[in-house]
Amino acid sequence: MLLVPFLLPASAELSGAQAFTDPAPPKVNVLPVLPQPEAKAQEGLKYRAAPKPLASGAVAHDWRNFLGPARNGTSTETPLLQKFEESGPSIVWEVPKGEGYATPAVVGDRVVLFHRIGEAEIVECLHAETGKRFWKVSYPTTFRDPYGWNGGPRCPPVSDGQVVITYGAEGKLHCIKLVTGQIVWTRDIQKEFKLGENFFGVGATPLIEGDLVIVNVGADGGPCVAAFEKQSGKMVWGAGKEWGPSYASPAAGLVNG
Repeated sequence: MLLVPFLLPASAELSGAQAFTDPAPPKVNVLPVLPQPEAKAQEGLKYRAAPKPLASGAVAHDWRNFLGPARNGTSTETPLLQKFEESGPSIVWEVPKGEGYATPAVVGDRVVLFHRIGEAEIVECLHAETGKRFWKVSYPTTFRDPYGWNGGPRCPPVSDGQVVITYGAEGKLHCIKLVTGQIVWTRDIQKEFKLGENFFGVGATPLIEGDLVIVNVGADGGPCVAAFEKQSGKMVWGAGKEWGPSYASPAAGLVNG
């Protein structure tokens, strides 16, 4: 199935959008101003060696979104090695990881890891060159893969450089400050929109588009796609009522100008 959501500004007159109301606007947490936490070594961290310096004239970029900067699985970084040494690429550091299919997000000098250990989904922000941890967010989960393959999150974390958005396997949507790890707001999409459990859990990665977080919700009778205000988590608009939840991740595009 090809999912093509149309992204509109919050003020746009969207046919049918007025029929959908926010079932449970979240509470926005009042957050104190905190300094950036110091990155500290955590249990299980193995530091091997400092990374090699970038080549002269190298072009590098962050990996903040599903499938990369353009959400299309391509990278424009250059120059690239034509082949690795026989021993493979050099390991700078390594940390133990729990269950899940979510790839990390890379934002500047930070790596955001989203995984599951035991009965908790965990978001960790690590220093890209040392593996030391800036912060950790943990919350309970009861998700069970009906086929017993994997109980961890399916959706990679996404970021705009200010916040991190995570979407867990049972529909827990979190907005977290990138620098401090403070939770801005959280929503239980599966519960709020009365969704049944999807085939392998929730697997449609959200899209940050300007001030909106676009989610493939798939509620019975709509909305199929919903936009939430990034700063408050409130639903700005909903669209569509023809299909249920799926694994199609929304992507922004320019259509006919």
